[in-house]
Amino acid sequence: MQNVSLSPVGPFDDVRRIKKWITYAVRHNVQVLDIENGCERNIQLPPHLFTCESLTEFKLYKIILYLPLRIWLPSLKVLHLISVYLKDGQLDEALFSASPSLETLILVNCNITSGILIISASQLKNLNLKGNFPSSIVVSALNLNSLKLNITNSVPVNIIFNGNLKLISDANIDLKGDSSVSTTQLISIVKNVRYLTLSALFVQSIAVELQKDLATRKCSETPFSNLKWLKIGTLFSKDEVILINHILMHSTEIESVFLVNDAGKFDGLKNIAQVEQYEVKYKLSHLKLVEIEGFRGSENEMELVNLFLENAIVLEKMIIFLCKSGECSSIDEQELVKVGRKLLTQPRASLTAGIMYWRI
Repeated sequence: MQNVSLSPVGPFDDVRRIKKWITYAVRHNVQVLDIENGCERNIQLPPHLFTCESLTEFKLYKIILYLPLRIWLPSLKVLHLISVYLKDGQLDEALFSASPSLETLILVNCNITSGILIISASQLKNLNLKGNFPSSIVVSALNLNSLKLNITNSVPVNIIFNGNLKLISDANIDLKGDSSVSTTQLISIVKNVRYLTLSALFVQSIAVELQKDLATRKCSETPFSNLKWLKIGTLFSKDEVILINHILMHSTEIESVFLVNDAGKFDGLKNIAQVEQYEVKYKLSHLKLVEIEGFRGSENEMELVNLFLENAIVLEKMIIFLCKSGECSSIDEQELVKVGRKLLTQPRASLTAGIMYWRI
């Protein structure tokens, strides 16, 4: 038996039958087990499930989880918990030590009531955390390859990574980085990645710290030597444009850049200072694609557009999607048309660069 999926729904009262099905699956060497609880009662998992040596992938949805004293899951590679309440207050370290083959850990909207979350897994390659989490997170995973953080806490979360994560190649960071220690360490970690996505909320935090915190400034000046693909959410504020310029300046291998104007989402278009003119002393020697979404034609947006056109010597495409009609009603449509016409005649470092300028 390889794959088993259980999805009880509605007023399902016979939870004992579900336990029997799980027991049957364990005895027949189940490899992939997916339990999505859509009924009105909690499903208490049988203890012998946590000693299933054949289990390689385990997914739980909407369950109060009671971890037994004895756990041994030697083949488990993927653990996916969605809306799971951890009754004992935290993910027990014993769970990770009893899962020596764990490669992927996904925690989405789980209720972890302790003050600290400790993730220690020597073979972990993919870590995805989404939702509210304890105030401190400690990660020990030297083989980590992919990191996704979408942390929605209203107060700062202190995240500590033990060791040098030199193998990480893909990072997606979406959190409020009010702690300069965590922010500085996160920047240091993503220095090695090939693919990087930063949310507008995180970019705002870094941009402010870049101006006032010496450690953050020094950290941002070291090379993103492997970065090929970059996506940034931004309000195109003065500090954020300076930050984006910092990243580009130190990303000598960058090939694709995606900028998303989130001013409508955060109502951030008001009182945004114009960035001062400055001389760009570097070339984007490998940049081939630039895409800007939600373009509003602001001076700061144009500053970056001109930077790309004047310094990307092998640029092939610049695709500019205008903001949606409902999101930029205060912007003069005629002005956007004028901006588009101006862009078509703008000097370009690349003779093969094409510009597409349109509304979705």
